[in-house]
Amino acid sequence: MSDLAERIGAVEAGESPPPRNVRQSVYVSLHQTHLPKLDDLGIVEYDPDAKTVTIADNAGDVAVYMEVVPQYGISWAEYYLGLGLLGGLSLLAIAVGVPVLRTLPPAAVGGGLSVLLVASAAYQLVDQESSLVHRLRDD
Repeated sequence: MSDLAERIGAVEAGESPPPRNVRQSVYVSLHQTHLPKLDDLGIVEYDPDAKTVTIADNAGDVAVYMEVVPQYGISWAEYYLGLGLLGGLSLLAIAVGVPVLRTLPPAAVGGGLSVLLVASAAYQLVDQESSLVHRLRDD
């Protein structure tokens, strides 16, 4: 548990090792609040006497909610929104005759965007270790 408090404290403080007061604050909140709740939900196995934490079998069930987006990154939802807007605007540009784009067949643009959409979704499933991908591998 002290290793976990150390790592979280370093992230919160932005320095490693974190200041003692930050590490202590994280340790107390983990011990009193977060870890007992996660243990009750079956996400971690927490032994307050031994001060140990292990990942439980149900931890994978919440992975879909744990997308981490870097400070200057975009979420997958924003990526897919942008991809949809790109497709719609490309087809609109073809329809109104924008030079260069008007020479492209709409079916080719739509097909290319569809391939990009499927490839992106497949990458996301593998990258985020989707439970669907794992179930298919285990069968």
